[in-house]
Amino acid sequence: MAYIAYSNSTQQIKEYSSKTSLSYIIPSYLTPLSEDEKNSLKKLQIEKKSIANIYRKDKNRFIAHAGGRIDGHNYTNSLEAMDLNYKNGFRLFELDIIKTSDDIYVAAHDWKHWSKITGYKGDLPPSRKVFLEQKIYEKYTPMDIDAINIWFNKNHDTKLVTDKVNLPSDFSTQFIDKSRLMMELFTWNAVKEGISAKIKSSMPTGGILSKIKGNKITFLRNLGITDIASSRRIINTRHELVKKIVDSGINIYAFHLHFDKGKDEAYVACNENQYFYGMYADKWDFNTILDCSKH
Repeated sequence: MAYIAYSNSTQQIKEYSSKTSLSYIIPSYLTPLSEDEKNSLKKLQIEKKSIANIYRKDKNRFIAHAGGRIDGHNYTNSLEAMDLNYKNGFRLFELDIIKTSDDIYVAAHDWKHWSKITGYKGDLPPSRKVFLEQKIYEKYTPMDIDAINIWFNKNHDTKLVTDKVNLPSDFSTQFIDKSRLMMELFTWNAVKEGISAKIKSSMPTGGILSKIKGNKITFLRNLGITDIASSRRIINTRHELVKKIVDSGINIYAFHLHFDKGKDEAYVACNENQYFYGMYADKWDFNTILDCSKH
């Protein structure tokens, strides 16, 4: 039996019990801080702000999610979103890669979502020709593999991060530069295939870490994994594993920002930078100083 009791500010007794285990955070007003504790807390807050603002400026840590936000729209995977967010400072760009009916790689989150944002009513998947004829939200330009290659050839200081596509050998031969290609991959066979294809980073998605038998860190290091793409929620369920991964020198890029209230880009930068090397960001300001007291 676990048991906690304390007296609150009105001298009422508060009691909590459990047949197994129990944890409870005593309200701070019940435990006044000493001057030394206040000074230590202030120092920690200053250090937290300093670290977060160094993190904030590092363009290798922020991936423009689906090309990045444009005019309040996420997930456009559009040419205009790429151009805008390049001007805003991003240098890593994620695109969702799927195939048309004639087997051409294009940038779109999924066909149902694409139909919704283009108003397309025809058969799915469309051909490349039909895909390129549809404007996104009536004004943004869709991108097939040719347009993707043209954009990355023009912007040679950028890297492509892929989602959805799980064919690293095939896709990497069609992309302009393997050394600038990072692919989130969804099976260990695909991860190994990406390594053999010599792309910049063959990134296992966090969901397949549980399929590793034996010592997970040894397995990752032996494969030569340098990056992992994972839901930020992994720290809620696999906190010890996350710490071991980080301590081993492997970078974790967090997605699923905004899935929990208040857990946005600034929250991760301020509070979770010790776990996540980087993040998939819908938007980010590389110039504005972060105020971590608000997060």
